Amino acid sequence: MEEQTEGDNNEMVMRVTFITKGFRLKEDGLVDLQDYVNSYIEMNKFFKVLGPFFQFIARDVGVKLAILQKYLDGSNRHHYSTVQSMIKYEKEKNLLTSSDRSSGARTLLRVHRALDFVKDFIVEILNSSDSETFGKKVSSVYTKTLAKFHGPILANTLPKILLLMPSHQVILDRLSRGNTATETQLRAELLELVTAVNVVYNKTQQIYEENEIFDLP
Repeated sequence: MEEQTEGDNNEMVMRVTFITKGFRLKEDGLVDLQDYVNSYIEMNKFFKVLGPFFQFIARDVGVKLAILQKYLDGSNRHHYSTVQSMIKYEKEKNLLTSSDRSSGARTLLRVHRALDFVKDFIVEILNSSDSETFGKKVSSVYTKTLAKFHGPILANTLPKILLLMPSHQVILDRLSRGNTATETQLRAELLELVTAVNVVYNKTQQIYEENEIFDLP
């Protein structure tokens, strides 16, 4: 599980540098699953500052991360050290679509899809200047990312809810606890985070596509 690291800025709602460190590929191109989960647990705090609706999303993501942590702590944990080893093991044991358990690969795929939304959402926070159009931009991000994996009711309803998002500046204020100096640092750290997340996201996407399991039910 995660540990507090020296130099983390406790004035921010979430420890961005801690998250960035976890979203790094190992030297051999492997995606360390424990690092991924640790970073995602910390990043889940992002949803909690966005309003009541996102509290539900934060809880759902938390449940999925707990499932992955269970495998990381379990008797077969050596098979779950990386995303690559997890998928290899679950494919060989026919566990990917088992009705007896939530497979690690299928669970990770759900949070992987959400990560696509989060990284593009953060980009909009950093790039937006007009508060009146921020909700529209976030709604568009959802439509381009997560909507295609949701049922028609949610996919049609959520974009309308997202139009009611607080402004990008309100979100930055919440993340930095209203500290101007902290916000300046936060913006710089979020830029680094987006770069790191893009690398891990693209690698994970490649792994799923190469194993032909991107459409796991």
